[in-house]
Amino acid sequence: KTSINRGFCSFQIVDIDSKELFQYPFIYMSEPGYLNLLPADIKNLREYFDRGGFLLMDDFRGNESDYSQYINMQEQMTKLFPDRMIEPIPSSHPIFHTFFDLDPKDMVAPYMQGNSGPVEFLGISDDRGRIQVMIDFNNDISEYWQALDVGQCSIHESGRAVQLGVNYAIYAMT
Repeated sequence: KTSINRGFCSFQIVDIDSKELFQYPFIYMSEPGYLNLLPADIKNLREYFDRGGFLLMDDFRGNESDYSQYINMQEQMTKLFPDRMIEPIPSSHPIFHTFFDLDPKDMVAPYMQGNSGPVEFLGISDDRGRIQVMIDFNNDISEYWQALDVGQCSIHESGRAVQLGVNYAIYAMT
């Protein structure tokens, strides 16, 4: 049992183009394969990242026969950061060792479907090398988070997903 508020009022859904976005140093975005950034979104997000914000993109997939979700996410990120590349995050990166010592190669997606390839950890970094956008491709750590209470997924994998989320949050806040 925890004292962390996890009820319906413990999170906030905020529009990307809203000034309210700046109240939150950590954005979680689910299913970014369907993202469509409009000019106002891009302007606000750029300012958000310039102020030190962090984005976790999670819960989208693709494989060698259908990479459409990844391609769309990549196109949207190119609108936002035309001068930056999406790059693989090596297992030695501090984001995997900030609090818990994790090996991302050991991460298993909560479900494998016909449109899922291998789990990939990707990112977009600022000019100092600090990750600003963490991309969990072919993964869905939030599926583990929500299944933890009801026992729908492996306790081991669910625990590892929580550890990864803790690492992301601490990395984002420091």
